[in-house]
Amino acid sequence: TSVIASKRQLEAASAYARGDVATATRLTALNEAELGAAIAAAPPAAVPTITAQMNAYSEQKKDFSVHRPGSAKAKAVTKSAAVKDLDNLSRKSSF
Repeated sequence: TSVIASKRQLEAASAYARGDVATATRLTALNEAELGAAIAAAPPAAVPTITAQMNAYSEQKKDFSVHRPGSAKAKAVTKSAAVKDLDNLSRKSSF
């Protein structure tokens, strides 16, 4: 679930960078919901990591609604999100 969410969040960041805030927000909300469900089923040791990933996506979703796509802050948000998700994909373990 974490890896799928990371891939989807990269899509969300790309949509946001193109100015498609609605798609970015929808994909991020889907990630939050799926990660929330994963937390309920996860072994206790995995819960903090999944929770951190879900919380990071919540913050990104807030940023998507606050910063105009293409602005310097939006570019920084997009870059930071991409770095985290690419790192997660390369490790395939935790956020």
